[in-house]
Amino acid sequence: MTLIVCPPSVFSTWITQLTEHTKRGRLKAYMYYGDRTQDVSELQKYDIILTTYSTLGSELNNTNAPIKKIEWWRVILDEAHVIKNHKANQSVAVTMLNAKRRWVVTGTPIQNGSMDLFSLMSFLRFDPFSVKSYWDNLVQRPIAQGNAKGLSRLQALMATISLRRTKEKALIGLPPKTIHTCNVELSVDERKLYDEMETEAKSFVARYIAKGSVTHNYSTVLSIILRLRQICTHTELCPSDLRASLSSYSFEDASNNPELLKKLVLLLQDGEDLDCPICLSPPSELIITSCAHIFCRTCIIRTLKHSTSLCPLCRHSLSESDLFSPPPEVNKIPATPSEPSSKVAALLKLLEASRNENPSIKSVVFSQFRKLLLLLEEPLKAAGFKILRLDGVMSAKKRANVIEEFGVPGPDGPTVLLASLKASGKETKSS
Repeated sequence: MTLIVCPPSVFSTWITQLTEHTKRGRLKAYMYYGDRTQDVSELQKYDIILTTYSTLGSELNNTNAPIKKIEWWRVILDEAHVIKNHKANQSVAVTMLNAKRRWVVTGTPIQNGSMDLFSLMSFLRFDPFSVKSYWDNLVQRPIAQGNAKGLSRLQALMATISLRRTKEKALIGLPPKTIHTCNVELSVDERKLYDEMETEAKSFVARYIAKGSVTHNYSTVLSIILRLRQICTHTELCPSDLRASLSSYSFEDASNNPELLKKLVLLLQDGEDLDCPICLSPPSELIITSCAHIFCRTCIIRTLKHSTSLCPLCRHSLSESDLFSPPPEVNKIPATPSEPSSKVAALLKLLEASRNENPSIKSVVFSQFRKLLLLLEEPLKAAGFKILRLDGVMSAKKRANVIEEFGVPGPDGPTVLLASLKASGKETKSS
């Protein structure tokens, strides 16, 4: 039996590839995700089991989990850099799996530093590099000290254990990439709003600089930059009262001010594809702290119980009384405005020009902001486009259906896919 562990967004890719490259009925696959069996004998009827990192992390302390009772012939980690934090529940859970053979697949084995690679060594049980003391002595510490031996050992290690495929060696021919930059001039109202917001933002940042407190308010500064970006995209992405929102950038009294907390949620809600910083998965039962950081309810409560009472991100003093559920407004779908933004109008012109050249041409529109995808639906439909949407709130099955439907050729099939940047990055590669 083979166990494949991957993010939910990659499920559709695996199912598609298994369907295309195996004989029908030869391999039986089961998705161990969501509503799943707890019967070991039921799982053993299948050749391939697909599951997610967050599913395994949630079962870390469940000794009766059927997936722990099977001796796997092979365990494959897809997007294996997800376990870069070797202390995270999901990293510990996959490392503890009982398997004869272990594979990791990733395009980015190192994201932040060489320590990211240790987690992969630990899963692969590649001794002695899977032992942290050895890793520190042979690789981590020499690299930190600028010793060339540490880097040479790391390079020798990667050359020994990895099979690397570059785009130049790909078996399929990819067309050359063409980058076209389209400059968009903001409307009079958009420019006025942007300039006012920029002036207010500069004054806030200047105060932090004068007080020497920029590092303690980095999330505030990033939120201000986010609002400026959103105005350039669509003013409907921002709270209706921007000036009132600016005044809510002071976080100190948030735990005692529910109304202020609501504004903070609106300010920080830049899309539906947030990841919990603790488990690195989309938050379940989303919680926002008084210091304006978002976690899974289970993750943050467990962290506060088993460690010092500090926020894992900003080290701000934190207790369970500082945890809040988001207000209902967060999940409301915004009403479509009567006039599209300058950027949306420019997008419509580009899509219409492509359609005039080839009525069957397909386009994928990516955005970091799920709200923008919702705002794009009506203008695109009004322009006669057949559209589909793919974002982080959809189930894995729904995402797979969307990808399959988008692949329908000819003028009768959908021609525009509105795709959330994070949730859809992997799936659009298989379309």
